[in-house]
Amino acid sequence: MDHTPPLSPALRRLGAAGPNDAEMELIRAATLDGDAAASAWRRWLQRRDIDTAHHRSTDLLPAVSANLPAEVVGADADRMRGLRRRVWAENELVVQGLIDAVAVLAAAGIDVTVVKGVALTTTVYREPGTRHMADADLVVGPRDFVAACDALIGAGWRMPHPIYPFFHASELVDPNGRAVDVHRWVVFPRFSPVPETAWFERTVPHQIRRAAVHRLTSADELVLTCLHGLLTNTVSATRWPIDVVRTVEFAGRDEPDFWDHVVRASGEVAAGPVVADALEMCRVELTADIPADVVDALHASRVDRGLASHWLLCRRGITPEWRLRRYVRIERVSGRRPTVRRYLAPRIASFRARGPADVARGRLERCRDIMSKRRRD
Repeated sequence: MDHTPPLSPALRRLGAAGPNDAEMELIRAATLDGDAAASAWRRWLQRRDIDTAHHRSTDLLPAVSANLPAEVVGADADRMRGLRRRVWAENELVVQGLIDAVAVLAAAGIDVTVVKGVALTTTVYREPGTRHMADADLVVGPRDFVAACDALIGAGWRMPHPIYPFFHASELVDPNGRAVDVHRWVVFPRFSPVPETAWFERTVPHQIRRAAVHRLTSADELVLTCLHGLLTNTVSATRWPIDVVRTVEFAGRDEPDFWDHVVRASGEVAAGPVVADALEMCRVELTADIPADVVDALHASRVDRGLASHWLLCRRGITPEWRLRRYVRIERVSGRRPTVRRYLAPRIASFRARGPADVARGRLERCRDIMSKRRRD
């Protein structure tokens, strides 16, 4: 019988924000080499199976399939390959939606930077169908945000939710149900008190089939992966360590002075210690090629007080929205004085338009979603 390795201090430090035992075994199976990966897979199978696994675990299975030989996966090899084919097909739809959105925005003279899943799947992942993405995230900046949303709506896309003054992004869906998230920023105002302006000044050209876009440098994307993975309660909260490992493998041939750039990018958003906790876990648990002195430098760097409090709560299983804080930050960056009236007006208008029953249903669905995310195997 394969015995579960003891929890390292690096993994314990993440607390509830880190992967749980079952998820960690799948992450090991998806990233480690040889016998270590095979042992992790066998340990997972001793108490769990594909049919009953939580969706956060099944989201990791394509990466496991890509990392393990079929003889190690065993009787589930065909099913695991089927999961990868399904992920590949679903990702193809997302990418096509992105390409169509980029065409609309290009016609309006708006440049696009892709981030998160669509950037990672088209750079650091070698095997297709390895990483699922529900939508495509693209950044247009605060200046072009409203124009970008208007252009897509004019082309037949719809906006399922109103734009509240504390939103950093808005979802738009085309007539075929393909979604893109249009962002003003990706770190500010949720995780940083200042916009990540320098990140977008140094983006690099990127081609996704016929769509000419930009992407973040790998160092900036790595910092975003760590922050979004640790500080939100989405599926990214499970698969981010795999994203980190694959980005570290890719970055050696992608950027010179990569680790210096990671330290710089973390400092620009005052998030170094949080990024350090994420990288240390991947270094210790997943043998990622991350220099210990880089982790030390990040731990010693400045952290924003608001982010520090957010990180403390996330480690205890609480992922606050900080909507008022986000609103205040956006208003001040935009040169406006925050007011209670401006903060509440769109929410009151939405309440009146939807009606109490619809709002109550939405709240109930949100509560169910939160509870489902906490019930992880």
